[in-house]
Amino acid sequence: IWSEAIKALKPKTIHFGLDEVAMLGYDDPSEQMTKLWQKQLPILGQIAKKNHVQMMLWGDVGLAPGEAIDATSGNTKEQAKTRRQIIPKGATIADWHYAADPSPAPFRKSLQLWKKEGFNPIACTWYRPENIRGFLLAAKEEKVGALQTTWAGYVTQFLNMEEQFMQFSAYLLFGDYAWSGREDQPSNLDYFANDLMKRLMLSSPGLVKPASGVLLAGGPDFLSREVGGIRFAVIDPIQFQSDQTQCHLKVCFLKAKESLSLYQ
Repeated sequence: IWSEAIKALKPKTIHFGLDEVAMLGYDDPSEQMTKLWQKQLPILGQIAKKNHVQMMLWGDVGLAPGEAIDATSGNTKEQAKTRRQIIPKGATIADWHYAADPSPAPFRKSLQLWKKEGFNPIACTWYRPENIRGFLLAAKEEKVGALQTTWAGYVTQFLNMEEQFMQFSAYLLFGDYAWSGREDQPSNLDYFANDLMKRLMLSSPGLVKPASGVLLAGGPDFLSREVGGIRFAVIDPIQFQSDQTQCHLKVCFLKAKESLSLYQ
């Protein structure tokens, strides 16, 4: 099934899951979990290697209490270490921790452990503002990537967004901290993510006002432009059109002699 999915979707990374494996159905969770881990991880590692994709899995089963701020399903340090040793080196570890702590220090411990043992950890946050701030600062200090998670059902639909609005508005907060490098406490921000999400999603379009900026002109002799210390790749212009009765977006991407137009 994995090989068939990889062939169809052509991903670069496959996330095998494997979090909280021993929650149900085990008389002796720790021992049975480790035995299952010893049988299953080499198989999954071979699937990834055979299909030339990066292996990714959640990290909680490989962490014991005291080795991370929370999400430690490794029972004991000995059990957790045994499980980590079975994971193929170089695997991407989705190191999820959801504690609402704005300080980066408690989150660095697990990131450092995974890196020390030859893995590539990604800091995985949840919707709590303090969690996002603390863990992203830790990720920045440890020079690792970050991933915003949501647990709002298995289907992406508007009903889920209504019922779990805070989990989705957290993506705005995550993007702000992740891309700007800001270190403000959540309580000191000049906006509330929930209010911003509501305005962006549900309010009527406002008036378009001119604003100062930098024009990134395209052309064959002008492939990139540096603005504010960041170099941007320049493409052909993207045209936005609207009127009072309807709004539509026309985006044209030109690659070599091929042209693809997307209409919404």
